[in-house]
Amino acid sequence: YFWLQTWGPCCVKAGLGLVDGNGFVAGATGEITAAVATTGGVLGHVLQPTLTVSEYGFVWLEIAP
Repeated sequence: YFWLQTWGPCCVKAGLGLVDGNGFVAGATGEITAAVATTGGVLGHVLQPTLTVSEYGFVWLEIAP
């Protein structure tokens, strides 16, 4: 058995600096990175004021309801 969270608050590791409300996507190494207009597939939004590189923080996942 394992936990596969697809919706709601979740703790993840940042691959680069993000701020509250930024959309994010999965990075190549499993960390999250900022979503840009051409990326598509946004997985959710950051929930805390700042999230620095290699820091664990809270995000709101929106993969599947």
